[in-house]
Amino acid sequence: MIVTKPGIYNDFDEAEYHSDPIVDGSLSASGAKLLLDPHCPAHYYYDRTHPSKRTKALDAGSIAHGMILGTGAKAIAYPESVLSCNGAAGTKAAKEFKETHEADGYIVVKQAELDEITAMVESVRNHPVAGGFFQAGTGKAEQSLFWKDTAHGIWRRARLDWLPTIKEGTRSITIADLKTARTANPRDWLRHAVDFGYAMQAANYIDGVRSLTGIESVRFVFVIVEKDPPYVPVVIELDDESLQAGAELMNRAADVFARCKSTNTWPGYCDDQIVTGSLPGWYLDHIYDDAIEV
Repeated sequence: MIVTKPGIYNDFDEAEYHSDPIVDGSLSASGAKLLLDPHCPAHYYYDRTHPSKRTKALDAGSIAHGMILGTGAKAIAYPESVLSCNGAAGTKAAKEFKETHEADGYIVVKQAELDEITAMVESVRNHPVAGGFFQAGTGKAEQSLFWKDTAHGIWRRARLDWLPTIKEGTRSITIADLKTARTANPRDWLRHAVDFGYAMQAANYIDGVRSLTGIESVRFVFVIVEKDPPYVPVVIELDDESLQAGAELMNRAADVFARCKSTNTWPGYCDDQIVTGSLPGWYLDHIYDDAIEV
């Protein structure tokens, strides 16, 4: 399916969304962070033309999303009868079981892994704040947003974990995005948020919802749950200054995206020059200090 009109679509699965149904391409937050330092447009182009491989960590996150949101990835555990005596999934029967069920759209994991993910999900559901999001009947899961960024002459896109039901007269909404993480400690998680470009994601999602619904008062929260026991959840909302920084970075990425698209060039860091650089000062000081001691 090709998208030609701005809108909120609920008929795209995750793979179709990430393949980008805009003919000339569109900019997402995950793509935007690859266009900017510490990355470069060449990284963006490679990522767009080389689909990422599945990993156990990504599978676990997908399963947790599917359980909490009620849509998306489905999981099934290997029966003990197909595993080897030491619990390995290298037997012929296990491989056949995996192949058969993956063809039906399942992610196949061991029972212990599925039990851990289920515990994560229950922790979110039972949390006094996090449990209030993603409730059946209050919205729709996995909504794909496509809108035009007229300032840069490009398309933008976002995929919401959950979009609350918008009724006539709705003046404000809160969007929640589920994240699994090594730690949900706000101090530590916020440091990791810089590396993962989460401020850009929040700003992009807010912009998309505003553009497509006309609602100006849009809040965005991250529902984070730890991957290890006791699977502690935390709900974090970035402050205005952080959201403004995210919006500024999205604006810069949109500039780069528009320029690269118009010229069909996706440069590296410094394609047109030789870079003259200095090694870190601490290293040079260490070298000279050693020379003095000798």
